[in-house]
Amino acid sequence: MHPALEALRDGDLDALAAAYLSRAELELSVPRERVRGPAAEVLPEHFRPGVEAEQWSAREWPEGAAVTLQRGAWRQRHYLHFSSAERVAAHWVYAAGVVPEPGEIAPPPVIGDARPVGGGNSGAALWRVLQPDGSLVVVKQVGAESDWVSRAVGGGTRSADLFRTGVLGRLPEPLDSGVLDAVADGSTYWLVMRDVSEALLGDERRLSREESRGVLEAAAAMHDRFWGERVPSLAACGDRLVIAGPGTWERERDGHDLLPKQAPVAWDAFFDAVDDDVAEAVRGLLAEPSPLVERLTRRGTTLIHGDLRDDNLAFADGRIVLLDWDLATAATPADEFAWYLLHDAWRIDATREEIVADWRAAEGDRVDDEDEALMALAGVVLYGWILGHSAVIHPDPAEREWGQEELAWWVPRARDALSVVIAG
Repeated sequence: MHPALEALRDGDLDALAAAYLSRAELELSVPRERVRGPAAEVLPEHFRPGVEAEQWSAREWPEGAAVTLQRGAWRQRHYLHFSSAERVAAHWVYAAGVVPEPGEIAPPPVIGDARPVGGGNSGAALWRVLQPDGSLVVVKQVGAESDWVSRAVGGGTRSADLFRTGVLGRLPEPLDSGVLDAVADGSTYWLVMRDVSEALLGDERRLSREESRGVLEAAAAMHDRFWGERVPSLAACGDRLVIAGPGTWERERDGHDLLPKQAPVAWDAFFDAVDDDVAEAVRGLLAEPSPLVERLTRRGTTLIHGDLRDDNLAFADGRIVLLDWDLATAATPADEFAWYLLHDAWRIDATREEIVADWRAAEGDRVDDEDEALMALAGVVLYGWILGHSAVIHPDPAEREWGQEELAWWVPRARDALSVVIAG
């Protein structure tokens, strides 16, 4: 193990300081502050000696390491770059307070044996409930405002509202929301869903081009069914586009979630990695997305799922189960597809160009060449921070290569839309 990792694990700040190069930079994005400067100055001012980490996970490569740990009341994520002399050349730290374990939260008021099964990046807890008849359901609370993603798009009880008003029941074949019921609990709802965990794609399963085409065709059928309809409770297109923008990270600065602490640092990495014209344009759209929204929605909007990606997809009993409707938005097929392509292109047995062709074939006249360019710009506004962090900060060579390849594909296509968007 690298000496700096041993020092991090043990809370030995003297040993950590000794592991830095003299010119090493240290950046912290933590509750109440973001600080960057020479490690020799930042470390003694903002770190305090600590006991050995209570939870510890580290991945190490010749170029650096990625660490997740918990010490006391703090969860921390560290990224380190190593020099050839086995010293630390750069160090990034994101930290947030510890959230309650699912088992410390009152179980849902649903009949059956409830067991916590964790949550996702949004911070929402999930429960698996064994019902008296022997069937399993998964239960999630919506409307508790404990979810930073939900707060970014206006909060509320969106998933439950869409079920209760019959919208989810109108999804075209073969789409299935998986939602069985929405049980009121004060101002919140407990969403009861079929347990399709065995049919979820998981971390490694690849998608054939045919399977991917089926997902895109099902999404297109949904877009067609709800085109031009004013569906209540949907998020605004602009709010979803800037979900990782400055409004979110400023609001969540003192919160319990790590990703909003990472976002401003990751956006700076993106701005450093791309040409100035793209950097300035994206920075402007993050502050005010309305020019992009106006072009995207120039011909109308529809219901989009808003989080169409592998983690929410299951193929079960001849149906495509699409979970988690908290990001359902009044938007366009371009918004929907950008998110899908960014998240899932790597696992589909087709080139990006082939996947784009399948999307355009599925959507038909609803998309044209301008929409394709706008799709790329929307993708960069939505996800450029992750691409920048992967390409510049992450120490895994494979991750950095992926990030750089993604930027090389997305940025030129996004540039094609800039003149249209900026000119209005």
